[in-house]
Amino acid sequence: FEDDYSNSLQKAIVAKGLSGNVFIYGSKDDVQNIIKQSEICILTSKSEGLPVALLEYGFNKKAVVMTKVGEIANVINECKNGFLVQYGDVLLFTEELSKQIISPELRMQLGQNLHKTIIENYSEEAVLHNYIRLLT
Repeated sequence: FEDDYSNSLQKAIVAKGLSGNVFIYGSKDDVQNIIKQSEICILTSKSEGLPVALLEYGFNKKAVVMTKVGEIANVINECKNGFLVQYGDVLLFTEELSKQIISPELRMQLGQNLHKTIIENYSEEAVLHNYIRLLT
């Protein structure tokens, strides 16, 4: 949004030499394209319900590190299909992210497992099946 916060983030990215790896896109309509460019997806929210981003990451078979807020813990099965950390625990968050950075095999396995979780529980077919089951 070109505000002070955004400008400070951009300066920090440059100062830490991360310009080739960390990008600020702003508001975009081509979210699927952006997710496909990523190997690891993160969510550092202080508060959430069930984030659509988590569902999108799973549909795209992405490994994730997320804060344990809202409904996220009902989707992420610790160490099976992603990593959860308490909001504000920066050290643990960076440790969990580092594990995924150094292990392509771990990223692939977590992404595959999250994809399976999302398809089985949050896909259109799964939601309709559960809804019909509730009605009968």
